[in-house]
Amino acid sequence: MMMDRIRPENRKLRLHLEPSTYFWFVPLIAIVELLLFIVMVIAGIDALNPDPIALFEWGANQRSAVMEGELWRLLTAAFIHHGAFHLCVNLIGFWLAGRILEPLIGWKNMALLLLFSAVVSGVSSFFWNPYMVSVGASGMVYGMMGSLLVFLFTKSSYLKELVPHLFLLFVLFILQWVFSTFSQHVDHAAHIGGAIAGFLGGIMFSLSSYYPKAATPIRGVMGLFSLGFVLSVLALGKGLSNPLGVYQKAAKSFHSELFQANKAWLNASDTAAFEQGILHLKKAKEAARKVNRSDMPEALQVRLQQMELYAALKEKQFVYRIDYLKNRAVFSIFLYRDNQEALNLLESEIGQQKRTPQE
Repeated sequence: MMMDRIRPENRKLRLHLEPSTYFWFVPLIAIVELLLFIVMVIAGIDALNPDPIALFEWGANQRSAVMEGELWRLLTAAFIHHGAFHLCVNLIGFWLAGRILEPLIGWKNMALLLLFSAVVSGVSSFFWNPYMVSVGASGMVYGMMGSLLVFLFTKSSYLKELVPHLFLLFVLFILQWVFSTFSQHVDHAAHIGGAIAGFLGGIMFSLSSYYPKAATPIRGVMGLFSLGFVLSVLALGKGLSNPLGVYQKAAKSFHSELFQANKAWLNASDTAAFEQGILHLKKAKEAARKVNRSDMPEALQVRLQQMELYAALKEKQFVYRIDYLKNRAVFSIFLYRDNQEALNLLESEIGQQKRTPQE
């Protein structure tokens, strides 16, 4: 039974924060989280307010990318954080919750619980948030909290010795909940998913403590549940709307045609080359125009409009150049310059990003 793993003389160790024989796996995960954050900062990520696109490149969770087959983001997002404050809050939660829970259920069950919580929180975010770039170990922290909630009822005699520790833990939980309530960038779906996963895990681990022979099958069930949640993304994700994915596909086509048009411009020696560039610009304009924008957020609609306008202005540049080469019309030079000013205004807005996830 789980209680037999902890000798009476060692139970008091759980009131302290230092790792011990019964508490080493959670600190190990916390160290991995911290080291990865340091590596990201050294690589150029802002330590206080990182760019969502940069977090995306490091493995953040985002529906469009997962639907393209990047299922690993459902797990890797749990090891990435949106700044130092986000990391510190989660590391404190890891330490306080893990200090109680790991000696109670053992490191193997702890590893399974963290995996289960991370996957379920990632899948919950996938289904709930079509645009958000989701990161953080909060799903795992909430998973540990969910399990502790179960053990408050099933192992009350064991946990009553840790009232001060539990009080500090739940104060942290309340503060985190209040902070997330007033923040628009918090992934509530991931928190709820992690808490539900932890609650289910707590029930299973409690059952295994009363029925030791069921411990291995219960671990297998949790593993199958984790796999089932991942497969649900493949099975049900196809039916979800993916406006960001549609936008990204259009943007990729747009930039590809724009690249060919610019290549024609640089290599042009006669009007035929400029005419070839015009064809590529018409295709770029069509790539932005043909997208169904009915279920897209306003920000993406504006980007598509800017792309379409940019291609139209760029096409005029080619026309003016052809007109000048054919007719030597002086007025074409002035029209070209005026049009170039309009193009310059759009340059920074259009950019060259092929992926533009929204936080």
